[in-house]
Amino acid sequence: MTGEGWILPLFTPFSKTPIPLPSGAYAPLEQGSEADLGARYHGGFGVVLVVRYESSDGASTVLLSSTTSQRAATPAVDADTLPSLAVGPYDELMIIPGLFSRPGKDGGEPSYALAITRIYVSTVASVANGRRLWGIPKCVQLSLSRSLPLESAS
Repeated sequence: MTGEGWILPLFTPFSKTPIPLPSGAYAPLEQGSEADLGARYHGGFGVVLVVRYESSDGASTVLLSSTTSQRAATPAVDADTLPSLAVGPYDELMIIPGLFSRPGKDGGEPSYALAITRIYVSTVASVANGRRLWGIPKCVQLSLSRSLPLESAS
């Protein structure tokens, strides 16, 4: 995969008591499911990622998915499926608001980790392959003009 990206840091003061996220923080298919951690948000450091992929061939997509922690439901990808995985250029906006709690072992102290609440992309192909490779729901609701370059601040 090739492209450019921007990282926008977020910070909310950490709270040992969960701070429920508002309705709509998770994609509709995840709301109320085991993947919806909205009631276990605690603040802390988070990020908004904006990525403009210029190319995304199947081989690099599979390489990325094998080096990143995946959800348990992510199906295996074999070499025969690679040609169908190229999604071409697309834009992505990923929201990681901060730390979420997981129950501690044997009733002990909880652990905290970052979690993605929403991913918006600009193509249907990215939605399909995001679900197939990563097990992450993506929404096609992002439209950044490719005729206007995103300039980085100097």
